[in-house]
Amino acid sequence: MLADGQVAIMGVPQRNIALGALAALANPLRGAVQPGTEPGLEATAYFGPAKGATAAGAHAMIIDIDPATMELRILKYVVMHDCGRVINPLIVAGQIHGGVAQGVGNAFYERLAFDDQGQLINGTLADYLLPTAFEVPRIEIVFGTFAIDVSWSPIVAFECNGAVPTDLARLVGVKSTEQQHDLVH
Repeated sequence: MLADGQVAIMGVPQRNIALGALAALANPLRGAVQPGTEPGLEATAYFGPAKGATAAGAHAMIIDIDPATMELRILKYVVMHDCGRVINPLIVAGQIHGGVAQGVGNAFYERLAFDDQGQLINGTLADYLLPTAFEVPRIEIVFGTFAIDVSWSPIVAFECNGAVPTDLARLVGVKSTEQQHDLVH
């Protein structure tokens, strides 16, 4: 337990130490580490909610395809994500960016190629096509907490609630109700 600059054992407040003193003990000055010990503090705890936990969100993109070459360009990519209280937005955004990059790569670039004898011909990163920073689009991320009953299924939420798809449609630039209906359905 951490309170008033003191670290104590939960339920045993008389067993305490000043936070600064604990930090000095945990990471002593260079050369002061005793043989057979390691500096630092470490603790492991696990949490599993009794009924599970699910994040909700939606992704949308506007693409341009050249009909002559079939080259695909992602013009706009928007993610709306409800992951609850965001403690560190940079970490969550990094996870979203990584997931989008992996999804773009899997959907548009990556494939296993085989020759006529069934031999894999792109088994190294030199031959395997991965998206680079040029192919992965700029990603607009919107965090939100949407008022959706926890007993929902994704299909029911999108058909009945409509908040996520409608807001997402607005963010990617869809103006009319007809266009929003086409985007959601």
